[in-house]
Amino acid sequence: NDFLDEVMVDLPGCQVPVAVNAIKNAVEFLCKETKFLVQDCAALNVVAGTSTYTFAAPSADVQIVDMDEVRIIGYAEPLDAITRHDADAQFPNWRNETGEVYYYLTPGPDTVQLIRTPAASITGGLMGRAAVMPKRTATGPDSIFLTHFREEIAAGAKARLMLQPKKPYTNPSEA
Repeated sequence: NDFLDEVMVDLPGCQVPVAVNAIKNAVEFLCKETKFLVQDCAALNVVAGTSTYTFAAPSADVQIVDMDEVRIIGYAEPLDAITRHDADAQFPNWRNETGEVYYYLTPGPDTVQLIRTPAASITGGLMGRAAVMPKRTATGPDSIFLTHFREEIAAGAKARLMLQPKKPYTNPSEA
């Protein structure tokens, strides 16, 4: 609702629920494309012999878009991300090897697979920082959207709405 004044002014005849949906879509697009909104996830236990871990969203109002950084306690640097293709090319036996971990790949937005399977368990040893976006059921926007991205989100919502055909507010040239 905080964005409605910015959006509705250029959309005669647009219903509020339709505009709210377009605003939510614009926020999601901004978060997915820029990955600017990052939050720390709760640490996970590293389990010897286990290479895949799923992080929980940092709060009930957000969902994870992608893992921004992954660390293991005791390592000087964060782990480097790698694609499955590069992992297969550089480490042909990575699925069966155990030992020190240097890389991770992301089979899903909230899941990491460590490249080499840890040989030792570390309580609370896997830490992650995630790029997040608000859930569609979130009760209000993070203040950063209002203070830093008000015009961008409003423009994204208006563009989507103005491109809808056969509406009183259809205006492809202004979208």
